[in-house]
This record gives sequence, structure tokens and C-alpha cells, in this order.
Amino acid sequence: MQEIILASILGLVVLRLLFHTAKKRREPLPPGPPKLPLLGNAHQTPKTHLWLKFAEWGKIYGDIIHLRLLGTDLIVLNSHKLASDLLDKRASISSDRPVTEMYRICGYDDTFLLMPYGESFRTQRRYMATEFSPQAVFRYHKHHENEARSLARNILRDPESIWPELRVSFARMIYLTTYGYRPETVEDHLLKTSISTVQSFVDLSKPGKYLVDLIPLLRYMPRWMPGTGFLHTADYYRNMRARALWGPYRWWKDHIDSPDLIRPNLCTGVFEKSGGKMSEEDEYHLASTAFIALSGGLDSIYSTVVTFFLNMLLHPEIQRKAQAEIDALTRQRRLPTVADRPQLPYTRSVLTEVLRWAPPGPTGFPHFMREDDIFNGYFIPKNSIVMANLWNIMRDPVVYPDPHTFNPERYGGDDNEMNKVNNAFGYGRRSCPGQYFAHSGIFAVISTVLATCDILPFVDEAGNTQLPDVEYSGGFISAQKPFTLRVKPRSAHLLEILGD
Repeated sequence: MQEIILASILGLVVLRLLFHTAKKRREPLPPGPPKLPLLGNAHQTPKTHLWLKFAEWGKIYGDIIHLRLLGTDLIVLNSHKLASDLLDKRASISSDRPVTEMYRICGYDDTFLLMPYGESFRTQRRYMATEFSPQAVFRYHKHHENEARSLARNILRDPESIWPELRVSFARMIYLTTYGYRPETVEDHLLKTSISTVQSFVDLSKPGKYLVDLIPLLRYMPRWMPGTGFLHTADYYRNMRARALWGPYRWWKDHIDSPDLIRPNLCTGVFEKSGGKMSEEDEYHLASTAFIALSGGLDSIYSTVVTFFLNMLLHPEIQRKAQAEIDALTRQRRLPTVADRPQLPYTRSVLTEVLRWAPPGPTGFPHFMREDDIFNGYFIPKNSIVMANLWNIMRDPVVYPDPHTFNPERYGGDDNEMNKVNNAFGYGRRSCPGQYFAHSGIFAVISTVLATCDILPFVDEAGNTQLPDVEYSGGFISAQKPFTLRVKPRSAHLLEILGD
């Protein structure tokens, strides 16, 4: 019986692929590498570091590439112009997200990151955009500055704990600004559940890990059959996601009139703007918005700051120049604040160059075409996945001469030049609505660290200086792999200002 079911499912998949291949089009598909029957380009497409392969193909086939992966059309955009033309200017048909079957089984398909563009999406985006807009995000600067100072103190006390401390610090920063709750330790049960849920989301995004993503009918197989372990994984992830969604939200709701609630925070801001009256649907949208602030931002912010530490080690002259700029402003009598950004153009340039040199999401979050389109002379089929190769866009030698070199000087302190890098947060209606929040938090951290710390290479027992290799992970969120370094206070005076 099991063999009959599997044979039937595979037969349907083969028929679907053959039908897809046989469809006729009036306009050509974009160019791309040669395809095999059924497989398409699956045999040529790596599972990691996709952006590097996309950039390589771009040199052969141009800035728009078509791939077919087991019946699914994938359109890769290797230039800013094409990404903007399709994802910004044609946002009405390119603003959906592709959702795998495993995401659906786990119940993740109704999260802000994956839900289709529609009323629910617009409601949740409005909640976040209102609270984290350029005009509103200043209310959270104090949270960012306090957590940045706490982080600097902790890594000076124990430099070896820097990487887990970074992750917890940013999770705490996000919790504070969304729920008004400050987890004290990494063992906090709400925080642990949230971080585990973020990790599950990343796990589900790995291409080819779950066969059900290729053969959706497998989800209906009896659980006693071999090969259905993914259903038990889905149960675990679905329950964990429910705890991460509602646990901190219920804490906020239970403490809305308590002095333990730290203000301002996103949930309270949205609640007060509603006049204190919210329907069950409104509450779900608010809980989902708060949840996505952590799940959508934690790994990206972490990756960005790790890249900052890496480049301060590799380029000590850049570190010293940024420190000198901060010292000239503060005279080492106080710590920098987020409000100092206009007076710190070089430090802003360092942050901008970090985002350009290693965008945390190198291929961007994929878009999904809701209808057929003719674009740039090519046929773009309905249900195509569209990816903007942000890594390649940020290394366009015409826009960024000598693009592989980390060089904050390239912006000349000009905000118009720096703003070009904002595309690291995505395109169109699915661009990150929390980007101003992220900018504020990251700036608070790097300016505080530069003001108070010297970031130095590791020295082994023989007295040899060891610089880290540049080695980034290859997943949807790419981060420099952890490395050893030294962090020392710049002076006893600055350490005293940093406080306990």
C-alpha cells in the first residue's frame, strides 16, 4: 500500500513538471544556464552561498536570470535598476511571498514575513511602521543606548562571551521596545522560546531539507508510515511558535497597568492609539507584529554587528578614525547618543559600509509573482519566485568603485550616497518596516563600543597576532563565523563613565 501511495504521488509530480515544461509563451524567458528535463537547474544550484553563484551566472547571462528548480521558476535580479523596476514599480503583482509546504504545516504561513500582500499584511505593517517610523523611533533611543552600554560593560568584563552576549543583548533590546519587558538572563523562558522559534524559522528555510516541500501531498500520509517524521517536527514547531507569539504578549497585557512595564513600547503604543479597545482580530495582529520584530530582526542585527567587529579588527586605522571623531564631539566627557548621529558622519559611514560590504540577507527575502508579466522584454510566469541579489547589487563597481574593499571613505560623509545602501533592507512593499529601529539600535552599539573599547586581534601564547579569516555562513541570513579577539577599555576614565 505504501509503495502504491508513493508511486501515485511521484507520478503526479512528474506530470506537473512535464506540463510546466510544455507550456508555450509568446515572449522568451530570461536567459539562464541550460536546463535538464524535470530537474531544470537543480543539479547546478548550490544549497549554500547562492548569491555567489547568482553573481557568477550574472557575468554570463546578464542582470536578469531565469532558473527552473524542479518545476518552480526562479527569477534572479542582479542589478539595482531591475530590482527596483520589478519590485518597487510593479509592487502590485510582485509583493507576495513564496511559502513552502512545511511552513504551511507549521502554521508559519500567516506570519508577517510570509503572509500574502493583503489587508492583514497592511494592518501589521501599519502597526510597525507607525511605531518605528523615522518620526517615532526616537522614543526608543534611550532603550537602545542603555542596552548598548550594558553590552559594552559585559564584553569588557568577559570578552570571550562576546558572541552569545551580542545575541542576548539585541534580543533584550527588541523585547524592551516591543513588550516593555526586559529579560535578565539568557535562561529567561520567554526569551528562550522566542530565540528557538527564530531558529526553527531558519531551519524551515533550508532548501531540500524537507521532502514535503517538493511533494506537498506527503503531508496527508498516515503518521505511522515511515518518512513522516516531518509531521512530528511540524507539531513541535507549531506549538513552540504559539508560545513565542502569545507568551510575551500575555505578559504585556497582564502588566499594562503595572510599574514593571517599561515604557515606551510597541504594544502599548498601538493599544493607546486604538483608544484602549481592540477586537480579537486586532489583538492577533498586534501579537503577530510584536513577534515579527524579534523573529525578523534578531539574526540580521546580530550579523551586522559581527561584521562591524570583524572589520574593526581588519582595519585598525578605520577604528581609530571613528574613535577620534567621537572623541572630538564628546571630549571623552560623556558617551555618544543616537541623537549625535548628524555630528558623526564618519561613524555613520562605517555603519553604512558594514551593511554594504556584507548585507545580512545577501539574496533578500524572496518575492512571489501573483500574475504573469512581461518585464524588460521577457516573460515572467505567474508563481515565479523573484530574488534580488543584494550582495551583487551592493558590489556593483559602477556605483561602488573597488567594491570588495571595506572603505567608509567612499561616501564622503554624504547622506545621499549612504542612502543608496538602504536597499540592504529590501525592495518594494516587503522592505523591512523596522529598518529605522535597526539603524538606531546598531548605531547605539557601534558608537558606544568605539567610544569605550579598543577592539584588538587575538595574541597566542607565542606572542603571534592572529587575524580571523573572512568566512560567512551560507544560509538565508549570512553571518561571519565566530572568531577570537580581545576587547579592552580605552581608558580608566571612559570605563568610569560607562559605569556599572
